[in-house]
Amino acid sequence: MLRLAAVALVILAQNAASSRPAFEVTAIKRNTSRETTGGGGYVSYGRFRMTNVDVRTLMRIAYRLDTQLTPSQIVDGPEWTGADTWDITARTGPEFADRPAARMMFERRLLLQSLLEDRFKLKAHRESRELDRYVLVRARPDGDVGPQIRPARDCSPADTACAVRVAQGRFSAGRVPLAALVGYIARSVLQHPIADHTGLNGIYDLSLEWSPDASVTDKPSIFVALQEQLGLKLESERGSVDVVVIDHVERPMED
Repeated sequence: MLRLAAVALVILAQNAASSRPAFEVTAIKRNTSRETTGGGGYVSYGRFRMTNVDVRTLMRIAYRLDTQLTPSQIVDGPEWTGADTWDITARTGPEFADRPAARMMFERRLLLQSLLEDRFKLKAHRESRELDRYVLVRARPDGDVGPQIRPARDCSPADTACAVRVAQGRFSAGRVPLAALVGYIARSVLQHPIADHTGLNGIYDLSLEWSPDASVTDKPSIFVALQEQLGLKLESERGSVDVVVIDHVERPMED
């Protein structure tokens, strides 16, 4: 009976994979430019393009949960998955050709999963592991926030003050939830998950400046900047974290 149940689960997984959307045409080339920047993503009307991106970054997008995974949540696998980078262009079939990007939030993750499994022969699974993580809390005894976060003001559609602006050592935005900042710090600064325990559930205008390297500037570290500018504090801990485990992966054939 157990063996039959196991076989049934395998068949169910295979059927789910076969019904998942996939790109109709893909082209992948190794990027040897030595550039330190890259990016891209799903482009409206069936097209996908990314430049100078590694497998682990692709996985963080493809297997995201409520938010994009942090680098520490992709575990195991060979070193090249984080070192080698690739230029990828792809196109869907006609079923998505008339869809703008805003209407492809769910499908584009599935498309990218199919690409990883087809071209990189990726096999992966989810589990929980004990890892380093952070908790964000209010830093002040009275619970007040700092001078650089305040309730959001109204914005017109053309008001650039309400846009998210990110640069090295700087994040500013208008009319955003605190989760926008927390997610950015988790993914791009600390590279570990952050649990938000501040209770700040509104929409805010906020800005934060810190030093990515305290040895070359007088700006504070991200930890000090959060306390001084936003009245918030990061506490480190070790606990259960959802991760995606690389079981098998191969470099793709280039085309």
